[in-house]
Amino acid sequence: MEEGNIPEQYRGKQLDIQEARGFVSQQEAEKAFLRIRMMLMDINRWDEVAGVASAQFIHTNYMGEAIEQTPREGDFIKIDIPGPGTISGEGFDWVRITEIDDQPHEGFFQLTVHPCSAPMSEDRYQASHFFKDFASSSFVVKKDGPDVHVYYYGRNEEVNLASDNAIDNVRNGLVGMGAKIGFSYPQWKAFLSGLLEKSENQFD
Repeated sequence: MEEGNIPEQYRGKQLDIQEARGFVSQQEAEKAFLRIRMMLMDINRWDEVAGVASAQFIHTNYMGEAIEQTPREGDFIKIDIPGPGTISGEGFDWVRITEIDDQPHEGFFQLTVHPCSAPMSEDRYQASHFFKDFASSSFVVKKDGPDVHVYYYGRNEEVNLASDNAIDNVRNGLVGMGAKIGFSYPQWKAFLSGLLEKSENQFD
């Protein structure tokens, strides 16, 4: 069951991943939910949650400068995927935060991103990412009684072969096809599992 305002699937690949944990009380579930909410907002440490094989994520402002603050709609995330990056993105893939739905009193948080051009790029219409700009990734945490659920929703994942740079097109084709045939699943599965595991560790 999809939660929140998840973008509609209309082309390309769709990826849904869900993890859940039951806690001994609603109070502990509430603490776990709040901890996961904070981890989702701490973008610069997502790689620590996902583990050693993870890409690195850097929260940036509209000038591409790394920042440490609560994410806002319109902020950027610079992604360092193992291997060669995009030339247009100066070696990185880029996404922009397009929606944040933060309802802590209702036990709900969602963050959605879309591929975009690098903020310092002169070409605002070319996504510096291996997926096209209509693809999206949504991260959701929801508390339901003593249970906490975390979700990843990938929508409209279509490989970006429309760049003006032929080298980027080759690179995007290799990375994007890898993601489409399932290589991105372990990344986000490990991320969701890491969120729950780290939330549980708070009670040890």
